[in-house]
Amino acid sequence: MDKMNRLNMNFRNNSLLTLIKPFEASRVIVSCISQSFKQVNLRFTHQNTYSWPNTLSRKRKIVYVISGITIWAFVLGVSFNYQRYCSPVISYLMYELKRSPTVETYLGKNIDFSSKWPWIYGKINNVKGHINISFRVSGSKDSAIVKFKSVRKEKGVDWVTLEWTISPSKNHEEISLLDELNLLSK
Repeated sequence: MDKMNRLNMNFRNNSLLTLIKPFEASRVIVSCISQSFKQVNLRFTHQNTYSWPNTLSRKRKIVYVISGITIWAFVLGVSFNYQRYCSPVISYLMYELKRSPTVETYLGKNIDFSSKWPWIYGKINNVKGHINISFRVSGSKDSAIVKFKSVRKEKGVDWVTLEWTISPSKNHEEISLLDELNLLSK
């Protein structure tokens, strides 16, 4: 084909479309390639490798991992403590401590947890039949550590209380409340 029948047309130049006669369109080969497509095509023919900037250094990654694990462990510990705090065992023990005349003589009135967010140490496992906990309480006179230990041999059998003591801060001796527990529950 000669140059006359071959027409290269640019999309940006609309005036070239009027040069083609409607009846001669079958004889003319029209190749329409936009200038922007040529530039894109040229861009993709070159294989440039770009190195992305390192946004996180090795030290920063280690700090993020350690802080993430620490936060995760803290939240897990607080949730387990909250589960122990909301246990009926703790509610019952606080109820009995507030009614006990022995505890009132050592700690005074207004017996409650030492802080707004008390930490309950130990385990409460009702399924296996083991309760071994300790926590801090305070009254108008003094504060103390309460220890409670109880077991159940098998399901359907009553719990057996092995230890229930308070250790006042001023007195530094363990005072057993097992006798009062038997009197108060009758």
